Amino acid sequence: MAQRYEATELRHQQEIERRQVQDKARKAEKKSAHQKINARSFAKNYLEGIREEAMRELTGLGVLVKPQSRNMEEQVLPWLLDRVTDFLKEDEAATSGAANIVDAGFNDAQSIHKSVIQAKYDAIQKAKNDKIESEKQRQIRKV
Repeated sequence: MAQRYEATELRHQQEIERRQVQDKARKAEKKSAHQKINARSFAKNYLEGIREEAMRELTGLGVLVKPQSRNMEEQVLPWLLDRVTDFLKEDEAATSGAANIVDAGFNDAQSIHKSVIQAKYDAIQKAKNDKIESEKQRQIRKV
């Protein structure tokens, strides 16, 4: 009977130890799971937005540029600026050429007008001189 009592006591003691080991293992597992969840949450929050920031930085450095944008900047815009520059030069040449033609026309018109006015003035002066001369001739004839 004592052996049976000792065997029962031993099984009972082993059961308590087994439950304590299981409890320690369960607590360690729970603590480990909690640490993993906290670490994952921390890493997720820490790394949040890093992809977008990296994409922005790479785009800013010109590493990630759309081919259409690159073609626009490298081919279309220089061509367009050359065309605009050429157009402005041609426009300036046409404007200055037209201004020169108008100035030349005004100068020609002025010189023609001046010569017509001078001719009329000369004709009037000649008429005055002729009148004075004819008066003198008439005076001489009377005397």
